[in-house]
Amino acid sequence: MKKIVIVFFILIIFMGFFSKSIINLFLPQVKVTGATGSPVEKSIQVNGQVVPNNMIDIRLPGSVIIKEFLVENGEEIEKGTPIFKIDTTYGIKGNSEIIEEYRNNLEIEKIRKNSLEQLGEGAKEQLEILNKQIEQIEAKIKRLEKANTFYQKVDKNGVYKAETDGIVINLNNTNVPLVQDTIILQIANVKGKEDYKYVANFSRDQYDFINQVGEIELQKEYYDDVTKLEINNINTVVEDGMMKLEANFTNDYPRNLFIGEKLNAKIVMKKKIKGYLTVSKAVLNPYGGFIDGNNADVYIVEEKDGILGKEYIAKSINVKMEVIGDHEVIVSGLDRPRLRVITNPSYKIKDGSKVFIWE
Repeated sequence: MKKIVIVFFILIIFMGFFSKSIINLFLPQVKVTGATGSPVEKSIQVNGQVVPNNMIDIRLPGSVIIKEFLVENGEEIEKGTPIFKIDTTYGIKGNSEIIEEYRNNLEIEKIRKNSLEQLGEGAKEQLEILNKQIEQIEAKIKRLEKANTFYQKVDKNGVYKAETDGIVINLNNTNVPLVQDTIILQIANVKGKEDYKYVANFSRDQYDFINQVGEIELQKEYYDDVTKLEINNINTVVEDGMMKLEANFTNDYPRNLFIGEKLNAKIVMKKKIKGYLTVSKAVLNPYGGFIDGNNADVYIVEEKDGILGKEYIAKSINVKMEVIGDHEVIVSGLDRPRLRVITNPSYKIKDGSKVFIWE
């Protein structure tokens, strides 16, 4: 009799274990995680390039033909390096005599001005006309003196030499007439990494976010450390709905820099609300999309005692999405300790349905 009782109880335990196991096979399998009080990360991606902080423009004082460039784009040069050669048969002429003639005319006009000033209000209109003429003569003298300075730097063979160290960029055309004030080329005056800056365009509606963060994060390759650069200038002049930011490099930037190099950057903001919990976007079913202030449903697992032992019940909770991050969301409405949030919600999981926790 004793043996029969023992066998009976073993059979009950055996059947109970396997009954629960069989039932679990037909229940939705869920994975769970906890909700945390950690901050969420929200970021904006921008595409920009490396440019020099200081560029010197070599401009034409008059109509000139560049016969050939003696350097190439991106070439590093020193002061005194021959950089281009002009056609000495076109456009070059001495301006000293013309400048002297204009100066004489200027003196005559100034004497006339003094005489008219003696006449008082009666000569007001004539004085206005004369003042404009004087301004025009002074501007003409200035342009001619600038041209003289340029031509004096060109040797008898038409060769122009650099006046500073730097990197040559943006060479203009050769063997075609270039009009006055055309930029022949530019010299980037760079010595170290601090002489470079990062420039990127961004949309107008991102201004408040970027202005609040005030720095960018650069990471060219995945194995590079993230480098943070302070945004030191935001150009708020809108062109086609876009604004421009600038951030200076520092000498501790881990990579070599190249003018015109394209780099992607990230502007990151971290937010945390005391007393509110953070969950993954994947666990939420939002109403109307992931927008700050919208509501969403999230499923948690509650535990209770059943006939065959512990049972796990799915419960739907409506929460408000306070802050939307890139991958996580700060929500209000989850205030229970040690929450078990379902990370793989599906159509099989309903409010109040039994589930099996898949470890």
